[in-house]
Amino acid sequence: MSNNEDEIGENDMKYYFRRQMIIPDWDQEVLETKTALLLGAGGLGTGISQALCRLGIAKLYMVDIDVVDPHNLNRQTLYSKAHIDKNKVESSVETLENLHNLRTEIIGENVNVLTEWGRIVEMAKDSDVIFNGVDVGEYLDAAVQSLCVALNIPLVVGGKNIKMNSKRNKITSNLIIPND
Repeated sequence: MSNNEDEIGENDMKYYFRRQMIIPDWDQEVLETKTALLLGAGGLGTGISQALCRLGIAKLYMVDIDVVDPHNLNRQTLYSKAHIDKNKVESSVETLENLHNLRTEIIGENVNVLTEWGRIVEMAKDSDVIFNGVDVGEYLDAAVQSLCVALNIPLVVGGKNIKMNSKRNKITSNLIIPND
């Protein structure tokens, strides 16, 4: 866990984000106050975490319980051969800090979302958005969606939907924004 803003001057920070700051209606100052909870450091989670860090959000919670397997390397972009058999969260934080993080406080949590739900709820209470990339199943998806509705925060869901009797795989993504 670190915050690289201590090492980079304020003028440098503005320079990093100047291209996105010229987008009409873009408010970098608002983005720099936001916290995201990312469930899953796999194929979707690695890409999402890179984007969030490069956008300059304030804080990112990364949650996963898994280790890096060789078959992850072709699609999970934060990992290398050196990360095989190592914890995904620790490996992700290491790579993000070294290559992608400009100002974000990254908090890696080696947490099982099913057995340590209370910790997920606490992180969610501190978050402005939740990204669910954990492919455990519909029960967890429903629990995360219910949590977001209860806390009135947006949920972005993505994953791989496999039909057992079909050769077609479907990548899905949904955005759920609770009503005010």
